[in-house]
Amino acid sequence: MDLDAIAALKALTDVARLRIVGRLGAGPATTDQLVADLSMPLPVVVRQLGLLRRSGLVIGADGGEAPGWSLRLDTLQDIGRALDQLERAAEAEQPPLAGADGESPRRTTRRCSAPSS
Repeated sequence: MDLDAIAALKALTDVARLRIVGRLGAGPATTDQLVADLSMPLPVVVRQLGLLRRSGLVIGADGGEAPGWSLRLDTLQDIGRALDQLERAAEAEQPPLAGADGESPRRTTRRCSAPSS
């Protein structure tokens, strides 16, 4: 996975940024609309939009003027493709989870006793 995709994924680890991305998924919005729609303080929205823009997830203008902010679908699609590749690579390296009889293998645990003093 390239560094741009990793940066974009990292940007999606914050609840406020996820809420903004979710709202922009419904369509473009100005900064003021995001503040109102998400009931978030203006400084928080502005800070999170800046991070989302630097990570390549949104495009738009500061200050609430039209046309506002929108998602960069190409970046989201790139992330999806990268995750699909990782999933396929992981599946190719891992043996199936089911045992020969079709059941999931049972996890065994060993109990360790505390060292005696």
